[in-house]
Amino acid sequence: MRTRGAWQLKGRGGLVVLAVLGLSGATGLAYLGGKGGAPQQAATQPAAPPAASPPAPAPPPESSSYCDGVVAYIYNGTPVTRAQLGEYLLARFGGDKLELFVNVTIVERACKDKGIAVEKAEIDADLAETLKSVPGDKRLFLDNLLRQKQMTLKEWKDDVIRPKLLMNKFCRDRIGCNEEEVNHAFESIYGDKVMVQLIIWTPDDVKKNRPQEVYGKICSDKEEFDLEARAQWDKKLASTAGQLKPFGRYSQDNQEMEALAFKMREGEITPVLSLFQNQEPEKVGAYVMKCLKRLPPDTAKKLSEVRADLEREIAEHKLKAAVPDVLKELRTAANPQFKLDDVEGEKRLPPGPPEQVVAKLSGNVPLTRQQFAEFLIDRYGAERLDLFINRLVIERACKEKGITVADEEIEAQLQQYIGKFAGGDKKTLVNNMLKPNKTTLYELRQDILWPKLMLSKYCRDQVHVTEGELRQAYESHFGEKMLVRMIMWPKEEEAIVRRKIFPMIRDDDKEFVRLAKQQVVPELASHAGETELARGGTGHEEVEKIAFDLPVGDISPVIALPEGIVVFRVLKRLPPQKEVKLDQVRSQLEQEVIEAKLRARVIPQVYAKLRQDANPILLLEKQVTEDELKRDVVRELKDSDQSIVKPRAPSTAPGGN
Repeated sequence: MRTRGAWQLKGRGGLVVLAVLGLSGATGLAYLGGKGGAPQQAATQPAAPPAASPPAPAPPPESSSYCDGVVAYIYNGTPVTRAQLGEYLLARFGGDKLELFVNVTIVERACKDKGIAVEKAEIDADLAETLKSVPGDKRLFLDNLLRQKQMTLKEWKDDVIRPKLLMNKFCRDRIGCNEEEVNHAFESIYGDKVMVQLIIWTPDDVKKNRPQEVYGKICSDKEEFDLEARAQWDKKLASTAGQLKPFGRYSQDNQEMEALAFKMREGEITPVLSLFQNQEPEKVGAYVMKCLKRLPPDTAKKLSEVRADLEREIAEHKLKAAVPDVLKELRTAANPQFKLDDVEGEKRLPPGPPEQVVAKLSGNVPLTRQQFAEFLIDRYGAERLDLFINRLVIERACKEKGITVADEEIEAQLQQYIGKFAGGDKKTLVNNMLKPNKTTLYELRQDILWPKLMLSKYCRDQVHVTEGELRQAYESHFGEKMLVRMIMWPKEEEAIVRRKIFPMIRDDDKEFVRLAKQQVVPELASHAGETELARGGTGHEEVEKIAFDLPVGDISPVIALPEGIVVFRVLKRLPPQKEVKLDQVRSQLEQEVIEAKLRARVIPQVYAKLRQDANPILLLEKQVTEDELKRDVVRELKDSDQSIVKPRAPSTAPGGN
């Protein structure tokens, strides 16, 4: 899709390219990832570990020799080594994951010193216990959780559950509780409760007078309240229309808001209030709260019956609060020293041999490049090995034909992407397209643009352009177009779009513009939904026909497409650029048609044959797959929880090649 150009949902979008090449980006946040912890410590890279240093974390076992160990075979016997895969992963994850590696090592060394360990069974039990409390489809919950965190299940177990259990054991002797805490916990769980619905507005919303504009409507119409709640900036609140789960006294961090909630009657709505008491809403934001229901206390429960459970819950709660402080103490004591290069605002690990020291702990404990690489192979090796093999296959095939791609060609292609998808601004490309997909400029260059250019050169002599194809491309670029303002919603919101949103925006252009700026498609949102539709240029004949049949100012019906739900208003009919003749742009259009045909048919077919000839044998595939891990988790719960819905059969995703 592109804005202020020929709008299109397939084939050209940068996100589509990311998906086609398999960069789904399961490299997200982690428990010890350092994103909110102590800042990175930059230090001069040590040349070698001191002779009298304590032992570093144990190196990989001999059976997994880093330099000689084989992770795959290609072309019936050519080995791919762990070192090759390790360097591939270090180039892509080294800058982002070094701090995680350092933090995990600090925790494991501290726990080892106290004789603390966590077994696989404990990790599985913790995950199972979490899922037991989830109603409905456990598999669906797990899928959604990991997608939200942008992590694999293995990452979740290794980098969230395992460190959590280690630190719980490490901190447990610091935790206790008193009688007042037990009484408050009892009141919170078994006392009366309240269910509320919140709408929070940002300072910008307040400055634009949005709360006052809608306050009357949301007070008099439940659906208006729900609609405004679903449009608020906080995505988590918006997903539930602002509705919170019932809560008791002494349970909320915001004590003023909690106290107010327990004073309200059912159906009552507060005035517009500052998000933080005694501060100006123009600076901190504003909110309204609606009391949905008051729930009576559970008088059947006695404190003496549940005291032990409450004390355990208090301890768990205190552990959660204590762990970050203890982690900070451990990190301060370890005083990690490491340095990353900064390239175009991205952290990069400097190159070096396997024995290179990438970090030091406590002044004299070295962590080597090889140890870091093994850490990455353990987490991402099986996931990324196939993509690495793809690169090796392309490299070898092109080398045999004398095909290379220069850095200047990659940069030229990058500039085209920046102009096409980010309005010429590299930061926009990074923030709107790369970061949401957990992808870097390095990966864009090396894993998207490089293979595209190499394969385009490899396949170029297999593509021919007809005169009819050139004329169709000419019409798409220089023929008549329709300038429209478009909003796109996820498919699951079709019902509310048809029932509530469409009638509202159909007659209120101001509201149409507001929602266009807030929509989920960043390329459209950044231009208030403005984009151009050309004949034969969108991939959707229905959309084109409706646009060209509508008079200026009219709005389309709600259109359900495979990609989502679309509504647009026609802003202007743009006349054809008759001054531009076909012969003037023939070479440009010919190149575009060639690229489209290469991308759609030729490259996939040629690459499939190259891959078949390579006959890769991936030894890391012997590891349990992500889908098998999820099925095992659900299977382990079956005996103790009969409400579990059977896991879905694994779906076949589009191939990465």
